[in-house]
Amino acid sequence: MARQKTGGRKAGTKNKRTEEVDARLKALGCDPIEGMARIALGDVPCMDCSQTGYVTVAQFISKLKIAPFGKYKDDPELIASDMIYCAVCGGTGIDTVDIRLRSDMFKELAQYVAPKRKAIELSVGGGGGGVIAVPVILSEKEFLNRAKIVRELQG
Repeated sequence: MARQKTGGRKAGTKNKRTEEVDARLKALGCDPIEGMARIALGDVPCMDCSQTGYVTVAQFISKLKIAPFGKYKDDPELIASDMIYCAVCGGTGIDTVDIRLRSDMFKELAQYVAPKRKAIELSVGGGGGGVIAVPVILSEKEFLNRAKIVRELQG
């Protein structure tokens, strides 16, 4: 005789660790799905110039770890105040995102909106004449049942 369940979490209730992570992300104003979507679309704000497209010469020099050059060589005030295009974003305020990372983000996001597809091999003909790999949304059992019907119809 099966025992009656007493206590514990109700079905669909998040565990304590998941609740803590959710609370921390909300406190930070971080939405992971939105973040992945922004990366996938290449809409990532440039952190170097705070989306302005410009940095001071001082920021530029310290980032590249180079010595002051040209007219900035002997003028620390000019180094601190003069603005140039951001080397990271090229003045757009949007950081460049590697195509592989963008592709990975699209792949991750696709799992939330579309079922995973898989290829099922189907032998054609009795003599092992060929194999067809078919991308399907059906379960393997449903697909094999339909394939059996098709074979019967073909005679």
